[in-house]
Amino acid sequence: MLNFNPDVVSAYLKKWNDIFLIYSNFYLPKIENNGNINVKCAQFQSQNESFDVVLTSPPYGDSRTTVAYGQFSTLSNEWLGISFARKIDRMLMGGTKSKSNITHGVIADSISQISKVDNNRALEVSSFYRDLSVSIANVANSVRKGGKAIYIVGNRTVKNIKLPTDQFVAEKFEACGFKHVVTYKRALSNKAMPSKNSPTNKAGKTVNTMLHEHIVVCEKKYNYDIN
Repeated sequence: MLNFNPDVVSAYLKKWNDIFLIYSNFYLPKIENNGNINVKCAQFQSQNESFDVVLTSPPYGDSRTTVAYGQFSTLSNEWLGISFARKIDRMLMGGTKSKSNITHGVIADSISQISKVDNNRALEVSSFYRDLSVSIANVANSVRKGGKAIYIVGNRTVKNIKLPTDQFVAEKFEACGFKHVVTYKRALSNKAMPSKNSPTNKAGKTVNTMLHEHIVVCEKKYNYDIN
């Protein structure tokens, strides 16, 4: 290890230059001054056109307690002139806490178990799944009959309770005229986060972090009016 002395400055500058060339040659020519940025899932409005396939990976939980998208993107968003750059975490799924817990559906039992330990966390979790449900309903309305919705999700753990997000997604799409076709499970082989953490901050007491993703495939069987 004493002989390991990489030129980190040159490596950094090369990486920066590579990224700069990619953005300047590919992304920047596509930017228009009249772009509209909207992060609120509830304000999504399907267009007159419909789609054969929607492939997406929504957040795995609320931004404040999972990946803080707004926090990590604040600098670049402010540089882009986004006026609400510091408010994004509160605008994303689960950003506004619910006043009541979800009591129906496949997610209800997990939320009930969390509530017995920490009702405040249960309300936060309920808020996320309510917003996810609104988003799914709007996306479902933009898929034509016979089309597919493919959601890549992770089943996070809250208060040592595993949340069946994959089943929730399938359930909500089926409520919007879809049929659940299949759910694939794949290992997260290149995680940046550790495989275990200590959410209670008690020495020696660890739990597994998210080790797998689920790819949920649903097919639209009939049109359903979300209004």
